[in-house]
Formats: sequence, structure tokens, C-alpha cells
Amino acid sequence: IVAERNPEQGWKAAIPETAVIDDEAIRDILALFSNLKATRIVSDAPTPDNQYGFETPNLRLTVGLYGEGAIVKTLIVGSRADSDGAYAMLQGHDLVFILSTDMVARLSRVFVK
Repeated sequence: IVAERNPEQGWKAAIPETAVIDDEAIRDILALFSNLKATRIVSDAPTPDNQYGFETPNLRLTVGLYGEGAIVKTLIVGSRADSDGAYAMLQGHDLVFILSTDMVARLSRVFVK
């Protein structure tokens, strides 16, 4: 699902256009995304053998700002990391870290009604 924010209309679904966006859920997800806190750094050189579950991720969350100074970041959450969370990385970066189970659950929150 793709949601876009229009300054006059607030959050609207772009794909599919018929979806109804939960503004509170979107705000919570964006606040978490902008303040990601790793519980542990695992590696600065991930191996290509899918050791962390990134080839078939459990969550792929892309946040983008468009216009002047545009930026797009994608968080990839792979497999569980023992009992303390899940492996994660920002697409295009080599740093692998662990996000807490609670953080992953909150980032995975459904944002459509």
C-alpha cells in the first residue's frame, strides 16, 4: 500500500486509491522510523548468503520526501534474531542491526482502516 500526504487533504491512499488511511497509525510509524534505535549492531559487512533473512524480508518499509531536497529510505527487516528482536538494515547501507520485537511490531502496524 502506498500513502501520500497532501497538505490540504492529509493522508490519502495512492495505491490502491480505494484504501482508507489511518492517520494515527501513519504518524506513529513515521515517528518510529525517524527515531530508529538499534538494540545491537551485528555487522558492517553483511554476507550474500541470506544469513539475516533480507532476501525474503518480513517487512520492507519505504519512506520518501519529494520535492526540493528529496530523500527516500527503505528499512528492511529480515529474520528473527534469537529472542531479542529481528535483523534489520537500511537499503543501500551495509550496517546490520537488531530492532526490538516491540519496534518491529509497531513498524508493521496496519495503517489502513
